[in-house]
Amino acid sequence: MKKNKNEIARIETLLKSDRFNLSEGFSEVFLGDLFNLLSDYFDIKRPPETSMTKSSDGYVIDIKFTAGRIKYFSVVPK
Repeated sequence: MKKNKNEIARIETLLKSDRFNLSEGFSEVFLGDLFNLLSDYFDIKRPPETSMTKSSDGYVIDIKFTAGRIKYFSVVPK
């Protein structure tokens, strides 16, 4: 069953990449970079998932992830 889900996810990714004219590795690199960025601010419990739709003035990108906590950091005064 898990193999089917992975295969379906792979096919969906290929279709999205083709529809948005993205390079083959775009999604993998984008999700990796996004995970690294979000990890600076949150304790990530579930990696980010994204969805992208084309709009009249560009793209709408939704990002969903689960965080256990927001990381504390102090800001240096100016």
